[in-house]
Amino acid sequence: MYRKQIVCWSFAVILAITSTFVMPIQQYAKSTGSNTWKKSVTVMQGKKKTVKLKKVKKKVKWKVIKGKNKIKICKKSGKYKNKIVIRGKKAGKAMIQAKEGKRTHKIKVIVKPKQPIAPTTKQIPTIETQTKVQETTSEAAIEKYATVTFDCGGLAETETRKFKIGEPYGEFSEPQVDSYVFNGWHTEYYGGHLVKETDICTGDVTLYAWLTHLGGAVDEEQKTYWIDELGNIY
Repeated sequence: MYRKQIVCWSFAVILAITSTFVMPIQQYAKSTGSNTWKKSVTVMQGKKKTVKLKKVKKKVKWKVIKGKNKIKICKKSGKYKNKIVIRGKKAGKAMIQAKEGKRTHKIKVIVKPKQPIAPTTKQIPTIETQTKVQETTSEAAIEKYATVTFDCGGLAETETRKFKIGEPYGEFSEPQVDSYVFNGWHTEYYGGHLVKETDICTGDVTLYAWLTHLGGAVDEEQKTYWIDELGNIY
């Protein structure tokens, strides 16, 4: 009988020791999971972005550990300072570190460049062009309205609108094309000059969208530019 009691007490002691060492390890492993923490964020140059860490129980310490000239931590808030606001200073890549107690998490920050404006060239209209514009104006003046066609070179649907002759065009529509930056409507697809919303409508005309491709091949004829993810222009 005494032998059975000794065995029972030994088993109880072993169980108590196992619970003491194993349970905290399991709880810590569960609490250190980073599935609720973002691995990377993107912010535009000159703009701000809010980063928030969830399910924190201790005060969070933030630090820029890479690319200090690319981003800046502007504001910290929250009960545990688990929310910050970062501002993109310069295009490129940076990294911030968040430390909560013993666990540390690194977040990659990508700063995208501002959208550049492609240079425009203004050409002096030839005599033939002036004569054609005058003839078109004379014919359209009878109806007092001109037809303006907006051509995107096949990247977006061609649009046709009516504008009153002798008055400013007013508001132009802006085509939305993925991976391209819109740089205004021009009188020619290769060359020509920029037509503004304040310009006077003189007659029927086709306007061509100038689009700068963000990455990819260079359009040598239109003289557009290739821009990489860091904003370098070639």
